Amino acid sequence: MTGGVLVVSLNTALDKTLVLRRLAPGTRHVPEQALDLAGGKGVNAARALCRLGVPVRLVGFLAGGTGERIEGLLEAEGLAGDWVRLGRGESRTCLTVHHGPGHPTEINEPGPVVGKRELGRLRELVARRLEGRGFLLLCGRLARGVPAGFYADLIRLARRRGVASALDASEPALSKGLAAKPDLVKPKVVELGELGLSAGRSRWKASLDALRRLGAKEAFASLGSEGALLSSEEGLFHASVPKAAGFPLGAGDTFMAGAVFGLLKGWPAERRLAFAAALATASLESLGAGVFERSRVAKVLSRVRVRRLATP
Repeated sequence: MTGGVLVVSLNTALDKTLVLRRLAPGTRHVPEQALDLAGGKGVNAARALCRLGVPVRLVGFLAGGTGERIEGLLEAEGLAGDWVRLGRGESRTCLTVHHGPGHPTEINEPGPVVGKRELGRLRELVARRLEGRGFLLLCGRLARGVPAGFYADLIRLARRRGVASALDASEPALSKGLAAKPDLVKPKVVELGELGLSAGRSRWKASLDALRRLGAKEAFASLGSEGALLSSEEGLFHASVPKAAGFPLGAGDTFMAGAVFGLLKGWPAERRLAFAAALATASLESLGAGVFERSRVAKVLSRVRVRRLATP
C-alpha cells in the first residue's frame, strides 16, 4: 500500500497541558511544566505519523482566534492542513492537568457548531485531497452539527476512490461507520461498551469477532495496561506490554497511528500489533499527545509479547 495519509480532524483543539506536583482545589498553583499544542484525536494521530516519516495532510474545521493559533502551531510543527473556516464561534480549548499518579484531570470545551454549507465544503475538500492517498484516517468525536453518518459517508467515498480507511470514533458515529465497512477500526474499552460488547478477558474473541461482523475488515482494541488485541484474516492476537506510567493523553491516538503505519508497510498482523502497542506505550514517557522518542519505541518493542489466541 502506497501514498500518504489524509487525516480528518472535525474537533481540532488547542491543547493546554499543565504538570503539577499535586492538585489542591481552591488553592493557587504554579505548574512545573506547561505545554501548548494543536490537538484533537486526528491531530494527535497525524503528529505521530509525521514523526514516523509518513506524509500526512490534515483537513478539518477551525474557528476564530483560537483556530488561527492552532493553525500557527501546526505550521510550526510541519503539519500541513486544509481548513474550512467556521463563521461563528471559537475552536475549542482543552485543558489537561497532570497531578501525580493516575489519570489526569481534563476540562474540554464543546467547540463550535458546524453548518450544512460548511460541512459540504469539508466533504468536497476531502474528495479532492483523497487523490493519491494510501489511507483516510477518521479520528475523534463528531463536531456539533455534524450528522452521525458523516464518517460513514467518507469511508464509502474513500472506497470508491480505492483508498483504505481507518476509524476511531465513539457512538453513534462508530456503529454507522462500521456499517460502511472500514479497513480498520480501533475502539477502546468504553467504546466497546457503547456497542454492547465486553472487554473482559473471557469475551475478547466474541467482541472482536462482533466488530468484524459489524463491518470492519480488521479490528484493534486498546485495553490500557492489559495490552491490545487485533482480529484480522490472520487470526486473533493479544499483545502484552511492559508496565509504564507518565502522560496517557493521546496514547490511543498514537496506537492508531502505529496500526496505520504497519498497514502502509505491509507488515503481518503480529508485527503490526506489536509495533502499535510499543508506540503507544513509549509515548507515555513524553509530554504531549502523539509525541515519542524513536529510540524508546525500539526498546519497548523488544519487551512486547504477542500471542495468537485463535486461528482464522
